[in-house]
Amino acid sequence: MDSAVAKARFNLTIHSFPADPIVPEVCQLIYGIKDKNLIATLVSVPYHVGRTFSWEESSFFHEQLKTLGVGHSLVSNDPSVQSMSYSPHHAPSKIDSGDGDKPRNKQFPNSLPLTEAKKWARFAIFAAACLAAYGVLHLSTRFGKKEQTGLKTASQHETTIEKLIDRVEYRLSQDLTWSEAKVNVGLDSGDAIRTFDESTAHLRYQEGSLVIVRPKTLMVIGKPEPSRQTISLEDGQVQARLRSSENSQTLRIKTPVGTLDMKSPKKGETAEARVDTSVSKGRIEVAVTSGKVSLTPATGDQKSIVLTSNQKIVGEINSLSPIVEFHPTVALFQPKNDETLTINPQENESLLFEWENISDDAQYIFEILPESTSKEPLLTRETREPKLILTYLDLGNLYWRVTAKTSSAVFISETRPLHVKKRNN
Repeated sequence: MDSAVAKARFNLTIHSFPADPIVPEVCQLIYGIKDKNLIATLVSVPYHVGRTFSWEESSFFHEQLKTLGVGHSLVSNDPSVQSMSYSPHHAPSKIDSGDGDKPRNKQFPNSLPLTEAKKWARFAIFAAACLAAYGVLHLSTRFGKKEQTGLKTASQHETTIEKLIDRVEYRLSQDLTWSEAKVNVGLDSGDAIRTFDESTAHLRYQEGSLVIVRPKTLMVIGKPEPSRQTISLEDGQVQARLRSSENSQTLRIKTPVGTLDMKSPKKGETAEARVDTSVSKGRIEVAVTSGKVSLTPATGDQKSIVLTSNQKIVGEINSLSPIVEFHPTVALFQPKNDETLTINPQENESLLFEWENISDDAQYIFEILPESTSKEPLLTRETREPKLILTYLDLGNLYWRVTAKTSSAVFISETRPLHVKKRNN
């Protein structure tokens, strides 16, 4: 395998299913779990999976999806590396591995027997009729409600998109398709939001709570209750922040593995409660930076566990690890990981570095390093803003990191590689 293939990443898109019973199998294949909300999302094709895959992973998914008869494409981010695709009505394409591998001998049927074809033709006609009927009803409903929903202000929605980083999509509860997310779009019960590689969404609730939807995440807005908001985290990671308040507010985070309940702290206890929750392939991880949260496993035969500040727990449906100490981190936004910047050394540049806004009282220490393990930085800047603009950087391979300090905690980012090259005019 040559270096281009080894470095290539592939975006997976599902285009068609041979039958409804196959959808849960694909859900299990991609996400490692058969969850009803994920299954409902997968049905809406074309479905773009919110993460990228290596060549080895892509080859595995390609073969498995072909075996299931699922139409799909795996598109490489490197134009020099051939992509993969399969349609039940066409011969599957092959990936050019670049190392002289022989074509695979395994063949898959490209056509159905006549009786099967007739059966699927009838099914297609029936499905088209249902979709047409739904479309008429859906459009009349949408246009009938459009004027009313257009009158809603941000405060009338359960939550509003406050900030976006890179491409994010959302789907209203009554819609079949996903739309590109925009700042100030309001979301309500049943609406879903999904992020992709390197993308993030900030959702602000009416009472001030903030939910940060991390990259490669699928989340659904739950039905609100008095003094409590609910979200369903189907796959990925979210960070929830509840401000201190005289009137207690609760956020419930439902996952396939368990349910979390976190309360806003009382005035004078701490500025906010902050909890990170991630779910992937039947595994959950909960990390509490500040405040308190209870985790109730989905099986029901295990007792709820309470975590407090600087504590973390991981587990699966049938087992949870002991509580361990947690060291909070700060997420870096841009430049992206391993990104290359081009500059003119003879001119002043405007090089933007941006990271997560920890809190209003945070003090950030920004550092440029010659090596990932260096203790002596080449450059250090302090700021109270979650961003910094530099006018010059040395050419070569560098690293950068950010440390955030608040009255209650210290947050340390990853050390991210950066390449600076001379611009060719």
